[in-house]
Amino acid sequence: RKDGLIFIRNSFKHNLPDVCYYKYFPKAFEVDMKRLPSTEQLVDIFSKHSFSFEAATTLQQLMDNSFTDHIERIRKKALSTFEFLTEEEFEQGIKRMEEASHKIDNSLPVYENIDLLVFRHI
Repeated sequence: RKDGLIFIRNSFKHNLPDVCYYKYFPKAFEVDMKRLPSTEQLVDIFSKHSFSFEAATTLQQLMDNSFTDHIERIRKKALSTFEFLTEEEFEQGIKRMEEASHKIDNSLPVYENIDLLVFRHI
């Protein structure tokens, strides 16, 4: 409706290098760099459809309470990105995460930067 707001919460290209699991799944990073839009692309698309760009902010979102918990969530393949990996690529990433878990403080939570964009229908 006129003057209505749309909120989009997602990861966009500029935040992808900060996503924890990409360190262990380099192919996943490549996949998402190709398939996820930049904020500039979204602003362009929405402006062509009668929406003005109102605001953008980056939120730090708690993903998991520990790196071990993060591995267990990733193991469930709950993210669509993993559909684009072979089983071997996925298992190699899990193995790299497990090896890294022995070298880091597992009591620390895992956070990711998530963007929030706001558009207004004009």
